[in-house]
Amino acid sequence: NANNLPLNFNVSLNENGSVLYSLNAGTNNISMRYSANQVSFIGNIFNSTNNSIADNSYIFRVFANDTAGNNNYTTQITFSIDQTAPIVNYETSTANASANLSQSFIYVNVSITEANFANITFSLYNDTAKVNSSIFTSITYTINWTGLNNLNYSYEVNATDTANNKNSTGIRRITLDTTSPEITFSCDKNNVKVGEGITCSCAATDNIDNSPTLVYTQNPSTINTGTYTTTCTATDDAGNSDTKTVSFNVET
Repeated sequence: NANNLPLNFNVSLNENGSVLYSLNAGTNNISMRYSANQVSFIGNIFNSTNNSIADNSYIFRVFANDTAGNNNYTTQITFSIDQTAPIVNYETSTANASANLSQSFIYVNVSITEANFANITFSLYNDTAKVNSSIFTSITYTINWTGLNNLNYSYEVNATDTANNKNSTGIRRITLDTTSPEITFSCDKNNVKVGEGITCSCAATDNIDNSPTLVYTQNPSTINTGTYTTTCTATDDAGNSDTKTVSFNVET
């Protein structure tokens, strides 16, 4: 199985003669030229070059005649031409590039189009090292890397055929983050009179997301007496969230 052109055909005889060759069982025969001068069709060493043979399976068959009219056509070689690289693409169940996910696994699913499959390699990296590389010699469409730490990761899938043509899905980079933001939440007063103002402040830090989304009421209502709670919730890009609560009293 070959993938490089031009393709060179070489034939040697034990005496002077002429040579024809065919790639389709004799339907079309091509004369080979004597190697020494590339002009004569009589000699004992011949060659021919093909620059544009299409992808397919072929039988190279030789027809030789000597100057006395004796012939031989018993020699043949079967070969294949494959210059087409595999097609390998991510399927929709694979996380999109730049995704920030609250999970400890990475699932990859691909589609493959290749008649002469040889192997497929799934590779996973973090920012500093290769985490895993798995090679399969039978067609495999999925892999699930589990037990992963909160880090940035990149992955790609490479397919190779029996002629050593290669193709890749390209690299996707994602982030795994299962840690909730840390919240600092407080109000300036714990005891107020009815109608008196109270101001609350909230901030959050996260190991991955520099700006978690905050939801809270800066100035909770004090129009009625009683004991109340107010909350602040912080959510990061991966969907991890945490909530803190503060209590205050409203008196007459």
